[in-house]
Amino acid sequence: MSTRRVPAFFALLACGQTSIETTSAQSVGELPPAFRVAWVKPIGSAGAQSLTAIFAGRTRAFLTGTWDTTLDFHDGDPRTAGDSNAHAFIAASDVNGQPLWHRGFSGQVGFEHVTGTPDEDVVASGSSIDADAGCGVIPGTGGFLAKYAGASGLCLWMRLWPTTRFYGIAAVSSQPDGGLVVAGQFSGTVDLGGGEVIESQNEFGTIYVAGLDSRGHGRWARVLGEPSAGSTSTISVADMSTDEEGNVYITGTFGHRVDLGGKIYDFGVGPIPAYAVAFDSQGMTRWRYVNPHSGLAPTSIHGHAHRVAVYGIATQAFQFAGRDFPVAQSALFTLDFGSDGHERWGRTFETTSGTSVFPGNIVIDDGGKLNFAAAFFSGAIDIDGTSFGASGPTEHALLTVLDSDSGSALRANILGDDGADLQNVRLSFGPTTLRLFGGDLIGTSHMGNRLLTAVGRDAFYSNLTH
Repeated sequence: MSTRRVPAFFALLACGQTSIETTSAQSVGELPPAFRVAWVKPIGSAGAQSLTAIFAGRTRAFLTGTWDTTLDFHDGDPRTAGDSNAHAFIAASDVNGQPLWHRGFSGQVGFEHVTGTPDEDVVASGSSIDADAGCGVIPGTGGFLAKYAGASGLCLWMRLWPTTRFYGIAAVSSQPDGGLVVAGQFSGTVDLGGGEVIESQNEFGTIYVAGLDSRGHGRWARVLGEPSAGSTSTISVADMSTDEEGNVYITGTFGHRVDLGGKIYDFGVGPIPAYAVAFDSQGMTRWRYVNPHSGLAPTSIHGHAHRVAVYGIATQAFQFAGRDFPVAQSALFTLDFGSDGHERWGRTFETTSGTSVFPGNIVIDDGGKLNFAAAFFSGAIDIDGTSFGASGPTEHALLTVLDSDSGSALRANILGDDGADLQNVRLSFGPTTLRLFGGDLIGTSHMGNRLLTAVGRDAFYSNLTH
């Protein structure tokens, strides 16, 4: 049977009293019920739609991605491309899943991250080459920020930071006062405005973390890594987040010698350690963490006023919080820190031989009590003695819920079935909801008879049919 691409989907779950019967969910432990499926929303058409970022606000959800052929949000306003190239889009829906607006852009513009603002507008980041992201063509090559009105999608402003070797804005997050924080990899000289100029002569060895005002002008900037010309050092940005007090958290990996917020680490050529750094709202370093073991690859960090979680994949044994974590094949890992950076607990979920696993992201609930994490994989994963998954090439999504005090697995569920592949799964929290999206959904039957998933804030439901 031939395989065809079907639309990506976007799901929102809200509090309620309706009970949902699952049809093959696996779970560990119990969580409070009384949550209902609010809606599951398909996005796209016969062409390719991929979602790259999502943000759950109080009254709206914002998402970005790429598309070709036709961009269709099933709102009676499809957009058809004039060519087969990949294009960028940004869109919004209300809390009931109804599309509010969407905007598609041609040319060399790509969104990488999205965040909401306290006034319910939306800011997207990415890279651009002489492109128009809704505010008119801005000449130059570099990373950009663009702010859009949350109610209409009107472009309010756009900032481009051109340089010959500026690799875009990998992450953006908002602060409680309406300011923004951005991070990414760069070399050369970049003027962020407001007198904030950063410089590096090492093409792959420096990243920036910068605080901006609500109009995108520079407040402060920090350079991490090794900016000297000819250095063999490298450093990457995997993810960044801010908490409700405006503190900033960033994670990734580095090689050789780097400066992480005022402290030098040098492990020589060979090891690729993982790092996490915390800054306050003014860009002053609060704490830093380095795990010297190669084989830890963070993909996500989420900060809360009382704790911080780092999530990713491990391919070698490591130590954390005074404990050894053996890794036979590969494993999903979670590292949990206190607000002052002390190591609280770690967890791993081991894969079986032949399993491919790709971690998505981790989010801490509003009260700081639970961790929700997403990944997609083919094969099987062991969680507290229970094997999740099946043989064969099908890729499933895995959602886990961990207790914040102990790291114990409270629930784990597989999303998807043997007839479709579910990839690029990510989560985002709103005030009372947990939103999920999955991109690159490839199946052998249409979504009309295989509604893949819905997910509740404190409980997961999988393989629902209609």
